[in-house]
Amino acid sequence: MTRVHLIRAFVGPRHARLERIWERVAALVAPQCTIEIHDNLGPAQRPHGEMLQRIWEGARQDDCVLTEFDFLPTLNFYEPGARPVVAAEYATRCAYTRRLRPHGIPGAWFVRVAAGTEGLDFTAGGPFNDPAAKLPPHLTELLPAQDAPPFGVLVPGRGTHCFWSRHYNDPPAALHAGFVMGEIQRAVDLACDRYEEWLGTLISS
Repeated sequence: MTRVHLIRAFVGPRHARLERIWERVAALVAPQCTIEIHDNLGPAQRPHGEMLQRIWEGARQDDCVLTEFDFLPTLNFYEPGARPVVAAEYATRCAYTRRLRPHGIPGAWFVRVAAGTEGLDFTAGGPFNDPAAKLPPHLTELLPAQDAPPFGVLVPGRGTHCFWSRHYNDPPAALHAGFVMGEIQRAVDLACDRYEEWLGTLISS
């Protein structure tokens, strides 16, 4: 049994759609996996890394996956890897060239941890002050970040990260880090359309 942990940090129509997608995924991967949602909303919202640390410390006696609602998984996303920790590679995207920039460190949007693994630190750190960047390299199988145009990141064999979920409710004309949010929002909607179509073929077959 693998326990899959998701953090509800944002609320809006796109977030609700992604939650519904994960409900369908949960039905398809049961009983191999259970899906657990942890609220982190409102004025008492904790930093992402702190939430991940608390969740892992409460779940480390089981195989667990720590991921995000805007990660669209394969149906074998929870399988073990070559090392106790399997993590997506952290990546950013250049606003001028739109090229993906992998950085050779773990990213928090997908981490699988084998039961009984000790000594992990999910709190923010590393060159980008990002959660999961301090996971120990000798324990971690790093899955290379691959481009999923126009704005996503493909994690080989595990799924695709859509990115930008904190901005899904922003005005479409808003600009963040050189990107127009409306363009990103449309890309996320299209990714969800395609993923839901794929899930539909699995459910109907």
